[in-house]
Amino acid sequence: MLTPLNKTARLLDGELGVAARVRIAFGVVGGLLLPVLILLNHTNGFESGARLAPAALVLCLAGELLERYLFFSAVTPVKMPGGVAA
Repeated sequence: MLTPLNKTARLLDGELGVAARVRIAFGVVGGLLLPVLILLNHTNGFESGARLAPAALVLCLAGELLERYLFFSAVTPVKMPGGVAA
């Protein structure tokens, strides 16, 4: 028997797998890699943060939008309690 959580996991692994992997990649690049590069460039005297910061913002925003899409696409709807008695 498939539980709702199992159905969601199967969707994220199958049909929505590419979107889930892209979301994680956007988060890693925009939330970890680019900020580290900005800090390293700033400590070495380079001022490339003005170009890297908007890229990090766009990648993080795209990752968050993908997160919303995946949440509402992969969740299994809960049936309303108290259905009509036959």
